[in-house]
Amino acid sequence: MRINNFAKMNNTFKEGNVKFNFNVNSAALIHIYRINNQSAIHIANIVRNYVEDKKTNLPLGASLSYWNDNSQYLKARLNTLLHNGIQGGVLVMSLLALFFKAFSSILGCYGYSNQFSRCFIIDVDD
Repeated sequence: MRINNFAKMNNTFKEGNVKFNFNVNSAALIHIYRINNQSAIHIANIVRNYVEDKKTNLPLGASLSYWNDNSQYLKARLNTLLHNGIQGGVLVMSLLALFFKAFSSILGCYGYSNQFSRCFIIDVDD
């Protein structure tokens, strides 16, 4: 069975002007991406500050805003990792405290977190 049997197919491409609307007004769209080792959160903060600074200098009837900020998802994931790490550290320390002395549990938890954080340190030689 082929698609042509029950549907009409048009394989065409039409090049023309692309028009955007944002809040029922005509708009221009600018995509901003990070490259290489740039921080997505840092770039988003720069764009957000730029938009806030330029809003005061715009003529009447013009507006400037940002949309679809994906750095918010990254911030939420980093917060989740931080909270899970803290909870895991408390759990490890409490389990060690059950079986060993309190000082040994604190020392073990410190060593665990220290070695875990060293896994993410990367020495880059230029």
